[in-house]
Amino acid sequence: MTISVKNLNLVLHNHPILHNVSFTLQKGTLTGITGPNGSGKSTLLKALCGELRTEESSVNLGTNNGIAYLPQDLEDPPFLTVAEVVDIGFYATKNLHKDSKNKRASELLKLCGIEKLACRGFSDLSAGEKKRVWLAFILAQDKEVIALDEPFSSIDSVSRRGFYQLVRSVVDTGKTVLLVSHDNDLIENYADKIIMLDKGHLVHKDSA
Repeated sequence: MTISVKNLNLVLHNHPILHNVSFTLQKGTLTGITGPNGSGKSTLLKALCGELRTEESSVNLGTNNGIAYLPQDLEDPPFLTVAEVVDIGFYATKNLHKDSKNKRASELLKLCGIEKLACRGFSDLSAGEKKRVWLAFILAQDKEVIALDEPFSSIDSVSRRGFYQLVRSVVDTGKTVLLVSHDNDLIENYADKIIMLDKGHLVHKDSA
């Protein structure tokens, strides 16, 4: 599977946001998308997920089961436990047997280091714990491609390194991950490829 993006252009409210962005990504890789504020990083993810309409471009995700997208800021789901939030992630897997779903949920809770929090209320968690729950939620959707928009922006630098290691372990299972980040040093250590945007233009793409 190869993700191919050719001549991606996007205009919002008569204002050009992305300009002829082109790149290819291989299956089972972690790609870091970096650049200054307002460079179009989040917009690029939304365009790839189909949330924004692009103009005269070619976007091939190389998969028929879509892309799982985690926005930067999500409100706490009220009155739900950690296990219930993760369970919602299985909404698209209607044919999954209950026993299989429960087993997979347990695996995801363990993978994300939150198995002991399963019965805790989501709103009672720390910022870092919430990020891990959202990651488990995304993985429950069982998509081949995952897009994460600044997933670790609200946690301290020491904790962020652990999260990058976690995402790296997810990639090593065969998932393809695109991750918007301002942590240039960290993303360079863990990513297979770096895409840098500036004012909507792709100014750099290279292997890490």
